[in-house]
Amino acid sequence: MSEIRDMIIRCKKDENFGHTRNVGFSCNLDFKVNEDDIFSILSPGYFGEDEREYYVICPTCGYINSLNQDILSDEVKDRINARSDSEPFLYRKSNLRSELIYLDRISRGIVLKRQR
Repeated sequence: MSEIRDMIIRCKKDENFGHTRNVGFSCNLDFKVNEDDIFSILSPGYFGEDEREYYVICPTCGYINSLNQDILSDEVKDRINARSDSEPFLYRKSNLRSELIYLDRISRGIVLKRQR
């Protein structure tokens, strides 16, 4: 069984994000990715075919980061897709969780520098 082990990504601004996002800036910090934190969205592709897009929420600032699907094995993608498909409101819940992380940080006085 293939797993994600010690994958670290950088929270960075994504101008090509095609969905609604409540947290509009990234902290530009590195964070460890756990397979359980990754979710997928089925989106219409350029030619009308459905495409999977993979995302993870930064635990520091709440920004929703796109993941390049090429870094995920087919087994991992299958598990993420099955989990995402079984939860009809997963993206909405993820967006709210993202906003809660952000609000928690600012309510505790932790100011994150805006990434330009």
